Amino acid sequence: MEKRNRYTAEFKAKVVMELLKEEETLSQIAGQYQLKPTNAQNIDAPLNVISKCP
Repeated sequence: MEKRNRYTAEFKAKVVMELLKEEETLSQIAGQYQLKPTNAQNIDAPLNVISKCP
């Protein structure tokens, strides 16, 4: 059975910063960091909630 990946806070921050730049698509960034696109999307999910707050 394959062990589940655990990503460090630094790694998550790096991915989120790339996503916020909006210079590449989600799929491109996911490929660059060897993630599935849904995993990259889940990493930045808390930011999407925060950005929608008034």
